[in-house]
Amino acid sequence: MLEKQLIQATYSQLQNQTLDTNKSQLYFTIIQIKKDNRFLENESQTLYKDVKCFILSYIHGSKQEDFGYDVIETKKINFAIKTVLSHSARYKLAVFCLSELKSCFYDDKVDEFKSDVNWYRLRMSIDRNGISKYWHGLLQFSGLNFWTISLTLIASISLCVLFLRDAIHPFFELYEFKFESFVKNDFANKFLNILAKPLGLAENFIIKPLNVYGLLILIFIKILYLIFIVNFLLERVKDYTKV
Repeated sequence: MLEKQLIQATYSQLQNQTLDTNKSQLYFTIIQIKKDNRFLENESQTLYKDVKCFILSYIHGSKQEDFGYDVIETKKINFAIKTVLSHSARYKLAVFCLSELKSCFYDDKVDEFKSDVNWYRLRMSIDRNGISKYWHGLLQFSGLNFWTISLTLIASISLCVLFLRDAIHPFFELYEFKFESFVKNDFANKFLNILAKPLGLAENFIIKPLNVYGLLILIFIKILYLIFIVNFLLERVKDYTKV
């Protein structure tokens, strides 16, 4: 086949190359051919290893270039990573790339690529088997960045507001409430009370459980809140300590 011969010829050219820049271009050519011809993914060596070699030669090759040519395109790296079908393999490649960027002191690209690594990790978490994948996925999503944790908190508080609605019958009442009055809209006022309470801005907002069920639900909600906050902080610590 023409594609197979082209791959083998490109590998032969690699053996005679000493410059990382040239190696990265040849590896990228191989990756593109294998992407369009999946039955050749393991020709000569695996696509995973091709991508890994490309990342290594591309980053180190760019560092050797002259001013103005020593630019790393993360879009090109992500294109190569996404040619690998396994999400766990993509995540490992992304972590490898982040490590190489750090070792070559591409600090601006490190900050840029961290978000990509987090998204790869999120996608890998969703691929888990069983119901636990939704929990892991939610934790990963909430820790991606400031906006995702804000969205998670808004969704969580909105869910809490639903629990704070008056029961349709006294038999189903779980809590006794006392709210601060911030706005006239009932939903918005409850939302603001829940949001302001942890910040100490709604001192008169009180939730009193009327039975054991109400107490357990309240404990569960508070634990979730702490988990999301702690998880976000841990993700940020990992970003700054991971090598």
